[in-house]
Amino acid sequence: MKGRVTKSVGSTYQVKLDDGSFISASLRGKLRLIESKATNPVVVGDFVTIDKQDEWVITAVLPRLNKMTRSAIGNDNNEHVLAANVDQVVIVSSLTKPAPKFNFIDRCLVTAQAYRIPAILVFTKVDLVKQIDEEINQIRSLYSGCTDGIFFENLLSDSDGKLFKSVFQNKLSSLTGLSGVGKTTLISSINPDLALRIGKTSDKWNQGKHTTSNAELFEVMENSFIIDTPGLREFGLRNIEAYELSHFFREMVPYLEDCKFSKCSHTHEPVCAVKVAVEKGHIHPLRYESYLQMLKDLD
Repeated sequence: MKGRVTKSVGSTYQVKLDDGSFISASLRGKLRLIESKATNPVVVGDFVTIDKQDEWVITAVLPRLNKMTRSAIGNDNNEHVLAANVDQVVIVSSLTKPAPKFNFIDRCLVTAQAYRIPAILVFTKVDLVKQIDEEINQIRSLYSGCTDGIFFENLLSDSDGKLFKSVFQNKLSSLTGLSGVGKTTLISSINPDLALRIGKTSDKWNQGKHTTSNAELFEVMENSFIIDTPGLREFGLRNIEAYELSHFFREMVPYLEDCKFSKCSHTHEPVCAVKVAVEKGHIHPLRYESYLQMLKDLD
């Protein structure tokens, strides 16, 4: 039998079968060893085959179309997959409490680009920012041409938000972001009937508390699904080589062929079109700084 993983709790997985029913399944022993470099060989979004033994058991993971992945915390040699087989990734960031971490956003964008996953940026808590127009303009300038869409939302308002909801229609979206940025609130704003538990931001650390402890797939509208993943603290790049990093910065791609060297690092080489583009303002200097930091981490 075949199905799709819709929730993971430890070594137990909820699987939606092709007939629409749900079962709880565990992993066959040898399947745990298939990807020795992965902390989680089965993730929400995976298509799997299952078999009934003493209990339901996942016997195989079908080939993935794509995945959102990062380096495992405490071990850069291992990877931790956040979600698989998604139509788009929605990177959620609050404008305050916690403040945006643009390097985190940039790493998510690079990973999405590496796996050819469309990426949407959503900035929440707009109602808490005084000079909101200035903030919006700065962020739009920073990410112009880098994403498939940017939204600024007050998720607690009574606004219908039809345009925003349309982003999720007829797609499987994976949410990712720091703790406390409003991922769960976002899902609830689209479908209040889900009655999800929403946490508060820590006053002491000005960071979000983990409300979502396990990845789970929700149907928020007809034929529209969202994978809610636990809030993150960091996002380490995985399966990306230093020489190819610039290929995953969308705004750099048009200039790569004009560099003198085919594997130009865009740091010290002569006749570098990317550096010229930065100097002329065609590439935002903060994005270039983010690129240099990632390049340093990959070397």
